[in-house]
Amino acid sequence: MDCPVCKGLMWDNTNNKKSPTSPDYTCKNKECKWSQDRKTKEYVQGQYTTAVWLPKEQAPAPAPAPAPVAGASAVPQKVDMSEVVTILRDINSVLHTVFSKELIQRSTELAEHETAEPMPTTDTDPDPTPVDSSDDGSDINVEDIPY
Repeated sequence: MDCPVCKGLMWDNTNNKKSPTSPDYTCKNKECKWSQDRKTKEYVQGQYTTAVWLPKEQAPAPAPAPAPVAGASAVPQKVDMSEVVTILRDINSVLHTVFSKELIQRSTELAEHETAEPMPTTDTDPDPTPVDSSDDGSDINVEDIPY
């Protein structure tokens, strides 16, 4: 189809419309921006690329559904669950083996870390006087604290 305004080529959107209200054809020239006045049916300067909507009786019918594949059935087939169970058991066994090895390795590393010699500590407090944990500090006079 040719553009009714610039007479250039138009994009055919009839088979890939995203919405029934989308145009059937749009002008390939992006500078061609005209729209059809609904009352007069004349083209007037517009803000969008020129588009054409076919009358509903001329609009192409939707594409038919694809033909079924030979030998395929619309009814779901029964699945042999014993095969599924066997596969799941195999997967479980592999995962168990892998994760067991990982857990053993990490447990060994942790045990080695815990049995390592502790780092020597130094007493940085020059006053070896034990602290009385029952002292709540209520006998301190705020005015006696130098600022």
